[in-house]
Amino acid sequence: MKLFDDVAEHTSNMQGKFFGPVIEPKGEEAFLTEKMYELVRDGKYIKVPLMIGFTSEECIEYYKDANGTKRAMEDYDTHLGWLVPADMEITDEANLTRMGRLIRDIYTNGESFSKHLGDGIRFCSDNLLKRPIMKHAEFNSKYAKTYLYVFSYDGKVGNINVELDGADSVGHGEEIKYLLCSGSNCDLSNYTKSDQITQERLIKLWTNFAKYGNPTPEPSKLLQNVNWPQISTNNGNFLHVDIGENMEIRNHPLKTYSKWNELYDSLGYDDFVTY
Repeated sequence: MKLFDDVAEHTSNMQGKFFGPVIEPKGEEAFLTEKMYELVRDGKYIKVPLMIGFTSEECIEYYKDANGTKRAMEDYDTHLGWLVPADMEITDEANLTRMGRLIRDIYTNGESFSKHLGDGIRFCSDNLLKRPIMKHAEFNSKYAKTYLYVFSYDGKVGNINVELDGADSVGHGEEIKYLLCSGSNCDLSNYTKSDQITQERLIKLWTNFAKYGNPTPEPSKLLQNVNWPQISTNNGNFLHVDIGENMEIRNHPLKTYSKWNELYDSLGYDDFVTY
């Protein structure tokens, strides 16, 4: 029974089935009556500046156990349909397997995930968080100021400490540990200088955005005089700020993003609930 539960959990997680809002029948008390994808794509929401982002390897902390990671990847190699996001709404088993193979090929060039564990974790990070966040940022940028970040600073405060070849090492929520006081990270005096600077930078960026709707409203030595650009994808760029040891303006934070878009486009419809 436990094995079945583990498989079911892995499958749901890979397909994006954590939890989500419910589309309600229209009525006076209804909160959400249309598909979220369409609402954001078509700008049918209250438009405000947005700062949004992800860590460099969102899923790394979920694969701390090497043996468990190996077993999970073997399961996905056996059941390629489990790799297919639920919002693609593919129900035919043969088409699920075909799409799952195409998805895996993005990361392994036809080889198995069990031989490329780090690539399997990259798939998880991309599918569950990076790809949806980028699509939301892309849509929102058409209607309001939008700032995207990648948090890649691997410090002691983050405290995930999982390393695997082929994957990065900064996991889900590590940036929040520098922003919010919890346990031992309330006082960083015993942490490294770079951890302390990273905390100061994040607090400055977040409070700037809260006050001005712009994380870098003026030159700042602490922020290395970076002028954080708004997202504009009209010319094919996807500018963002990478927050690591230093702050750097970079382009295209997810190299697999165009491949994912191609797969979604190949479906021949865009009546998605989510992405």
